[in-house]
Amino acid sequence: MTPMIIRDIPMVRDLETKLIGCSPNRDLSADVEYFVDMVSMSLFGIKGSDTEFEEEEVNAPKNSWEYSEWEWRKDEHDAQYDSVHLTDDETAAYLLAYGLDFHDSRGQPLRCVMWLRRQAEAAAKGIMGTMPDPVEFAASKLEAEAAAFRARKGRSAA
Repeated sequence: MTPMIIRDIPMVRDLETKLIGCSPNRDLSADVEYFVDMVSMSLFGIKGSDTEFEEEEVNAPKNSWEYSEWEWRKDEHDAQYDSVHLTDDETAAYLLAYGLDFHDSRGQPLRCVMWLRRQAEAAAKGIMGTMPDPVEFAASKLEAEAAAFRARKGRSAA
């Protein structure tokens, strides 16, 4: 199976530009976070927050059975996502095994991989969300190539 080259998706290219200078260890600005969610919804049908454990923390002592059971459910949920413990290049290689190529043209991981990894993994493993439609992906790639060609053609005619 030929992997889907994520960098070829126009929205992802725009996201990469917006993420320049952003650190995965710090919060994103509200507008960049909103754009990450838009790209995520467009690609995988889910946002990063959809992959988080949603059950409210139990109001019980930490050494109680109720708290231990809640903590176990949270750990079980989080254990579904292998990519959260990986670096950006390890994550890109991991997702490539699922047919999603999060590398740039030089083979380096895309900036967005750290913000889209849980959604990509959830869709790839069938936990939630959906994988990007290859036909729609190919159509958007062709549209982008046609627009770039028209732009070049327009410049050369002038």
